[in-house]
Amino acid sequence: MNDRIALPKFHWTTWFLIVFLFVYIVFGINAEVHFFDSHPLPESLLGDYKIYKTALKEALAGESPYQRGFRYPPQALLIINFFYAVPEPYLQISFYAAVNIFLLLLTVYGVAWYYKIDIRSMWYWFPLALFFGPTLEQMHMGQINVITMFGIFLMFFAASSYPILAGLGLSVAVITKVTPAVFFLYLLVDKKYRAIGYTILFLIIFSVFSWLRYGFEPFPAYLGTFADILDNFPTSANAQSLVSKLVRNDLLPDYLEIDPTPVQRGLSIYFGGVFLLSAAAAWLTKKKEPLFIILCIGSMLAPNLIWYHHYVFYLLPLFVWMAWSGMNKYVVAWSLFGLFIAQVDRWALTTGLLIHLFGHLSILYLLVQQWIGYSHERPPAQAKTAA
Repeated sequence: MNDRIALPKFHWTTWFLIVFLFVYIVFGINAEVHFFDSHPLPESLLGDYKIYKTALKEALAGESPYQRGFRYPPQALLIINFFYAVPEPYLQISFYAAVNIFLLLLTVYGVAWYYKIDIRSMWYWFPLALFFGPTLEQMHMGQINVITMFGIFLMFFAASSYPILAGLGLSVAVITKVTPAVFFLYLLVDKKYRAIGYTILFLIIFSVFSWLRYGFEPFPAYLGTFADILDNFPTSANAQSLVSKLVRNDLLPDYLEIDPTPVQRGLSIYFGGVFLLSAAAAWLTKKKEPLFIILCIGSMLAPNLIWYHHYVFYLLPLFVWMAWSGMNKYVVAWSLFGLFIAQVDRWALTTGLLIHLFGHLSILYLLVQQWIGYSHERPPAQAKTAA
């Protein structure tokens, strides 16, 4: 009697994805293992979350929370306070980690659901997100990035149907990272005025609650911290800003290595121009996704202070791009290439410069496509009638 088990017949693309994911996961874990050299376990486990908790304790004691590395607005302490309310330390850490993983998976599935992408077409997104090198580093350090990213996703997902949720999402993103404030431009171009109003309302509510909870002192203290951030240009192996990558690859003249402010100022002007051009094209074509993707990638790459775990913000725009394109094979291939580059380039090749190059090429391609699309959609000019 023949009892052979029939193996499922996979299309060649499925086999490619399986092999790709294996290699991808190897390099994602490799990036994290390299990180252990400078941040060994268990000492560094959830190191940033410990900084957040220390800042919270200082604020609750009436002291400045900006003495030991905390860099976020005072309102962000409310988010930390939510987790700190769990009294048992190990359970608190487990709760924090579980919330981050849950929100990451919810963001991935939410993008597919929003665009009606069948799970059989996007199943590989889950390992892409979970084994992304920046995701592993963010979990290692106990970072807050995934909460910020989920807030941006909530704004994108709910802006039309549930503006109050969109306002809540964007406000949480702004109080945890500040740079998501650029998405006010997205909401303005998309004419989501109620979402803008709710965002402002929630920002006021968070500010009042943090004032009542921690006092007024953290607010002026944060202004000084924010000014210091703008003047900080770290060039260590862990730093990932474009200035840092140019310095470490010896691509700047000596005088700019000493004071890279002009380079950063030029980068800010460049991104400002790109954002405005993309917004104008989105306004004219009524297509919002390219602007959203450009703002996501640009707001991540523009700051002078970037760490590798910040690249977790690549996930949302690339998933949106793939889904919005209808899982176009070229868009999917380009996105997979970019995520893989982020895995490999962390400790090899250019130690991060290629990650920036991928982001800039993606932005410029989308911007050009926006304006090409507008030129094709414009009605032909009316021929002048003879007098």
